[in-house]
Amino acid sequence: MDERQETLREMAALGNWRTVQSLLQAGVHPDGQNPVNGWTALHWASSRGQGRIIPILLAAKADKTIRDGQGRTPAEVAKEPEIRRLLGEQPDSKILSEPSTASPVWTPNYLANPDLSRTWATPDEVTPVAQDAPPREILVYHGRVADDRLLGAVLVPPTTTTMDALLAQIHRELDGIPEGARLARAPNDDPAKIIPINRKQGSLTVEGIMPSAASVIVLLPQLPTDSDP
Repeated sequence: MDERQETLREMAALGNWRTVQSLLQAGVHPDGQNPVNGWTALHWASSRGQGRIIPILLAAKADKTIRDGQGRTPAEVAKEPEIRRLLGEQPDSKILSEPSTASPVWTPNYLANPDLSRTWATPDEVTPVAQDAPPREILVYHGRVADDRLLGAVLVPPTTTTMDALLAQIHRELDGIPEGARLARAPNDDPAKIIPINRKQGSLTVEGIMPSAASVIVLLPQLPTDSDP
């Protein structure tokens, strides 16, 4: 895979037209899709309202009919009528006005937390970005691994998500998690073995604590009605 395609998508999202033009002239294909969310450079430019980028991509024969992982074309993730016009759509046609519906199902870390200095960096100053590891599904259980204890699952990029951030995400996305909950992990080869995650390990990444796809268990405080050992 050409790592420059990921850089092209980043530069299109940030609006760095000089680097976009330079990458295309260097032979980078304009239609490379992120392997996780399916977004192309044209999706990012459309969603972020980068009107100067879109004509450059179209001139390089970017395909505006490509659909992302949720079945949406670049025009369908555009929030502004002018952007839709640049893509050959009617400005007053349907627009996905809600930001949450016009965003990818997963955003690479370099765009979720962008280095804004790359917005105006020259082509020579822009180094290719490394792709994030694909998101990992973490199963969350109450106290032990059992079907009747499954609380749900969260999707996280394992190389950039810390254990503290994981716990915060569990609180945001799952119901019924008390403030005093702590994390533990269960090895794949021995799910009955619960290994607490120390508070001092909160700054370590999911990948660092769990290099394999082990489940994470939320250790809930013992409830008065909970008679399990």
